[in-house]
Amino acid sequence: RNFKGNFIYIASDTFLGLNLITTIDLSANFLKEIPIFGQNNLINLKYLNMSSNKIKRIEPNSFRQLISLLELDLAKNEFSTLPALAFDGLFRLQQLKLNEQLFLREIQSGAFSGLASLEVLNLSCSRILEYIDKDAFEVSHALRVFDVSFCALKTFPPTLFDWKRVAELYLHGNPLHCNHELLTFLPDVLRLRSIHDVICVTPHELYNISISSLVMITCDYKKKKK
Repeated sequence: RNFKGNFIYIASDTFLGLNLITTIDLSANFLKEIPIFGQNNLINLKYLNMSSNKIKRIEPNSFRQLISLLELDLAKNEFSTLPALAFDGLFRLQQLKLNEQLFLREIQSGAFSGLASLEVLNLSCSRILEYIDKDAFEVSHALRVFDVSFCALKTFPPTLFDWKRVAELYLHGNPLHCNHELLTFLPDVLRLRSIHDVICVTPHELYNISISSLVMITCDYKKKKK
């Protein structure tokens, strides 16, 4: 069903009895909140697009009833935080699009809890996203694409997930602070994937240097600091 560009409010019984629907497009509808999907409705829904709306927040368990969902698109909305259990229940979800968020600042512990099948996570071009909690993921063994390019992240938690298992990493365009913690794991990860466009912004001694090249430079930098 395509409801794109139609209305600004969805009644609680809108999806009642739509058990055979597999695709719903609610994009560009000026929605300010996530609709109530209701128990036993949309049990075969696989693709849900709510991009380009004005959704202000994602409450825990908002999508819990959508047990068959494979792809969720929430790009271009207005929430500032991703709380714990934001996507709980979506254990079949494979692709989550959260790119181009104008107001998203932080991703809290457990925000991606329950996403056991998640393969692709796109947070790119969320220009003020500056914090991802080290425990944002509960499980991440299926993750193969992680895109946080062009955000405001100064660091990445070493234990966020198994970095070397993720096939495609897009980390460029962030104002990274190359401290000891970051340099203990990220250079090896980037070299493994032949990624050379992720650079340090601070400290000034390492400004504009590719992190993948930082084995000897890091040693020299440490000696200078002594």
